[in-house]
Amino acid sequence: MRPNQPLTVKVKASVKEGEAPKQVNVLLSAVDSGVLNITDYATPDPWNAFFGQKRYGADIYDIYGQVIEGQGRVASLRFGGDGDELKRGGKPPVNHVTIVAQQAQPVVLNDQGEGTVTLPIGDFNGELRVMARAWTADDFGSSEDKVVVAAPVIAELNTPRFLASGDTTRLALDLSNLTDKPQTLQVHLTASGLVTLSEGQLPPVQLAPGARSTLFIPVSALAGFGDGQVNATISGLSLPGETFAPLQKQWKIGVRPAYPAQTVNSGAVLQP
Repeated sequence: MRPNQPLTVKVKASVKEGEAPKQVNVLLSAVDSGVLNITDYATPDPWNAFFGQKRYGADIYDIYGQVIEGQGRVASLRFGGDGDELKRGGKPPVNHVTIVAQQAQPVVLNDQGEGTVTLPIGDFNGELRVMARAWTADDFGSSEDKVVVAAPVIAELNTPRFLASGDTTRLALDLSNLTDKPQTLQVHLTASGLVTLSEGQLPPVQLAPGARSTLFIPVSALAGFGDGQVNATISGLSLPGETFAPLQKQWKIGVRPAYPAQTVNSGAVLQP
């Protein structure tokens, strides 16, 4: 499927023997597989949740309080970098991470045990794990499947974690042609917030089938604290039998002051 489209899933509940189940409730979710793989997350299994073996709890105790004498001064750290000084500058820069984790409201299937669930999928390229859990008054079950979301042309902007006021850098815009047709793309860039661009209209990009091209974009950070946003409009994509609107992409970059906060104390005598 393509990004920025609803994901429609058809669900059918059945039993190995006996009559078809009635009043089946289904809870459907779609989550980025890359996020789930970080912790080896397994699709919840109702059978194991109710009847599986439970992990025993464990507590750890120590007797260091009996070994180390209680007299003496409290130790203090005398090493480290300038991280604490930077924290005095106020709030840390805002980092934006896009994660797809959608869950629909429970749906009741029809008398044939069938139903349709729709989940909104935004600007995402990758693999989604679709997980379904079904239950009635007497039975329960679960299932999972994978869905690949891929755009014909992928645009990714490599940005620093944050910029300080006055910084100047180059951002790398990667354009990948995942189709089997050559493409000629027009790229128009704009900036808002606390970042500025030196140029907005880039020359046309020629991409062979399966090719990838990198464009370097000079940007500067303005004074202040908050977000800067880079907007890209990519047009010219052409495939037989498909019509594509210009691709709209947005990326945010956190901007913070370049120096930590300064505290000035002064004294004065007030006349009575």
